[in-house]
Amino acid sequence: MGNLFLLHCITNIIINMRAMMILTFLLISITISETSEYDQDRDRRMQRIEQIKQENLINKKVTKILYTLRQVESHNRYYVEGLSGEYGAYQFMPLTWRHYSIKYFDEVLDITCKNNQDKVAHAKVKDLAEQGYSHKEIASIWNSGSPEWSGKIGTNSSGVEYNVPNYIKKFDKQFENRYA
Repeated sequence: MGNLFLLHCITNIIINMRAMMILTFLLISITISETSEYDQDRDRRMQRIEQIKQENLINKKVTKILYTLRQVESHNRYYVEGLSGEYGAYQFMPLTWRHYSIKYFDEVLDITCKNNQDKVAHAKVKDLAEQGYSHKEIASIWNSGSPEWSGKIGTNSSGVEYNVPNYIKKFDKQFENRYA
């Protein structure tokens, strides 16, 4: 009878140990699963934080570039007309205005409206900044249509002289002085 009792006790211990092992395995699996889900949530949150940081950096860059463009192009005057037919604080050429206005807003906005000038300029500069162009390259694109400014000196079809390297120097000096 003693051996039978001992066998019964050992069997119960083995069964209990096996149950404990299964329970431990389940708890570890749940913990790993929860940790994995937590890690995924944390990773998603960190990615969103990085995305917001990038958006903030781009928005700061765009704001700085827009301010400098207005200063260089028109001394911040929204209703000034240039010698080649350009207009406003950012000195949009009529065809350029039409193109950007339709591209970013699906209609030709009124160029004489200050808010429209800011909206269209903001959309274009933000687009360029998001493509990774530097402030100098954006200024060159604004002034000449190309991110390359070296050697671009001449006279336009309206007989107005242009010098893109000097424009970039002036732009960069304003940009750096304002935001150094």
